[in-house]
Amino acid sequence: MQNFDWKKLQNGSDIRGVALEGIPGESVNLTPEIAKILGQAFISWLEKN
Repeated sequence: MQNFDWKKLQNGSDIRGVALEGIPGESVNLTPEIAKILGQAFISWLEKN
């Protein structure tokens, strides 16, 4: 995941991505692995706050 461009998921203050194929001109960038990392980071943030 070191080469993943996390900013491609950012849309203003939201996190958005393409989870399924079928959108012309856009490739899937919100994979189960990425979703898991985001979820773990959110849990870590919740534990600290």
